[in-house]
Amino acid sequence: MTETKEAFARRQFEFLLARGHSREEAESRLAAAGLPRPATGAEGADGDALARRLRAQQSALGRSFPAVEGAALGFRRDVGAALAPVWQSYRGIAVHFALVTVFAVLIVYTLRIYVLPQFAEMYQAFGADLPGLTKWVLTWSGGVVLPLVLLLLAAAAFLLPRRVRRQVELRIDPGRSPWPAMLLGHRVGGLWAAYEIVVAQAAHREGMAPSDAMDAAAAFARDWLSDGRAWPEAARAQAASAGSLGTFEAELQHQLEEQWRELPIRAAARREWIALAASLLLGLYIGFVVIAIYLPIFKLASVL
Repeated sequence: MTETKEAFARRQFEFLLARGHSREEAESRLAAAGLPRPATGAEGADGDALARRLRAQQSALGRSFPAVEGAALGFRRDVGAALAPVWQSYRGIAVHFALVTVFAVLIVYTLRIYVLPQFAEMYQAFGADLPGLTKWVLTWSGGVVLPLVLLLLAAAAFLLPRRVRRQVELRIDPGRSPWPAMLLGHRVGGLWAAYEIVVAQAAHREGMAPSDAMDAAAAFARDWLSDGRAWPEAARAQAASAGSLGTFEAELQHQLEEQWRELPIRAAARREWIALAASLLLGLYIGFVVIAIYLPIFKLASVL
């Protein structure tokens, strides 16, 4: 798939930052190569939660800041690439759910306005009552409220995955939102820890002592997580021990892989469950509509 020139420039900009180049040096190299100046990083902080939180720690990170910024933005890009199939599948589920829901709702409204009233008149002429389910379709709750609820669910199916994607990529603050865990699985907390580990790893590579790098990462996490507990305490203690052993870098890499490597797999599994739930909901509603249509026909023989 062909990407835009701006996307290519943004990726190269992040690579240069991760290698320790300052923002000015990275922009100069891009300009020399004829690439556009990317609107990312701290410059776009007002609209990007990750960049904003990184900028808040710029003074504490000192000269490590460009590398830390590049590593964090690069990790976000990797997360986005790993979860891209999941988001595409959710988009497909949303389109299917919306189309079928709109079609079913149109059928219900057509029946409610043009067909079922004729059955009601026919039954009334013979002194009989319509079947209970069919009568309920003619009520406000069954014929209007329920279809509107389904249409709202269809709208949410379009909007929610996009918002969750922005939360997962830290383009907006995740806060205490339950939706990332719902769409991606209970291991989503490991992704937040992975961002913290990436900050510590990049800071250490730029010469910060293990303890200082971990403190900088903890301050970064506290700034955007409501409880400030992204990196599990046991894992932090192990990383601190590895720092005294001279294996800090290797331990961080191991923990980084452990924290989020299963997330795409779990997200794919969760996606299948949500697709099944959406199909079941639509199946129940369509079955309800079909039964409401045929019940007056089946009962008509006993009325005549």
